[in-house]
Amino acid sequence: MAGKRRRIPLTIRKVRSLEPSNGKATRLWDADVKGLHVKVTPTGEKSWFFYYRSEGKQHCPKLGSFPTMTVDQAREAARIMAGDVAKGANPASERQRQRAEARKAVTVARLCDLYVREYAKRRKRPASARNDELNLNKHVVPALGAKRVREIERPQIVTLITEIGKDTPIAANRVRALLSTVFGFAEDKGFRELGSNPVKRIPRFEEKPRERFLNPKEAERFGEALAAMEDDSGDAIRLLAFTGARTSEILSLRWSQWNRKDSTLTVDSKTGIKTVFLNRQAQEILSRRFKARSGSGFAFPGRQRRRPLRDIRTPWERLRMASDVDNFTPHDLRHNFATVARVLGIDKSDRERLLGHAVQDISDRYAHMTPERGCELAQTVGDAIEKAFG
Repeated sequence: MAGKRRRIPLTIRKVRSLEPSNGKATRLWDADVKGLHVKVTPTGEKSWFFYYRSEGKQHCPKLGSFPTMTVDQAREAARIMAGDVAKGANPASERQRQRAEARKAVTVARLCDLYVREYAKRRKRPASARNDELNLNKHVVPALGAKRVREIERPQIVTLITEIGKDTPIAANRVRALLSTVFGFAEDKGFRELGSNPVKRIPRFEEKPRERFLNPKEAERFGEALAAMEDDSGDAIRLLAFTGARTSEILSLRWSQWNRKDSTLTVDSKTGIKTVFLNRQAQEILSRRFKARSGSGFAFPGRQRRRPLRDIRTPWERLRMASDVDNFTPHDLRHNFATVARVLGIDKSDRERLLGHAVQDISDRYAHMTPERGCELAQTVGDAIEKAFG
């Protein structure tokens, strides 16, 4: 701020014409109100500031953004602030105090909203951000939403996690991990003291791996009921069954991800970019749908053709009930694919590659699977599943 400042009577026209100088921020000072100026950043954003000295220190608080705040409004705000300074007050310090008080008053509900908007949706995959939002709204906000963030202590988190874990220990572990991230975000925002995360050292519930697959009689009933489904959901479920892919990977599938020459899909999974190897059964489903496509870029478009099909829970429940198969989810088709591959004698590293898992055996980690080999193995599994479905 030091140095001679050229002051001119600011007008809307002059502020609008202000441009950054050589890629650097530029300030234009007002001749009518001492200390008032407008600053334009290298990106072209313009804001009003008021410069003053108080108790031997320089201060330059922001008044507002242009054009939301007009020239006249900026002058009025600066005059009020100048009057406070003349009376011995320090508006910048008062603002800092008010912001500090506001941070102390932030509720858990407000924190969850900020976390979703400013962290999850910016840093996570869309599906993960949606899951975070659902878990917070389902478990956290109803229990702790009205409480202040700075007042939350470890026993309250333990009570919440324990209550969730009575019926769903896996869900409790997911909420525990989510809350750890949320309260870390709160520390970064200044809502809590650094190092005060109340989730720290809370133990996880033991998780027993779930591996549900279809026995021969269930597979026959399931295949018969699935054959009767002739809608988009039926094709999506068939593709899940014959590829072992994740539900989100199939429902969000774009035609541009299908490599017909190599008989593969390139999908962005939760573990990163992966290849899905296609057998004849999967290729036939995609080929039929491609010929009948109606202008959408998605293999399974939703009601709005520009968006993918988001949910198959309702048709899945009808299918499950029609086939009399209990405790079976769409993700279990992935388990079923893996189980069939294991029974057929496909070795572990090849099964991991078919499913897009990280290969655990270090000696095999850098041995990539060719499309020919992957499709050959996928065909072996596909034929076995087709035979089991009848």
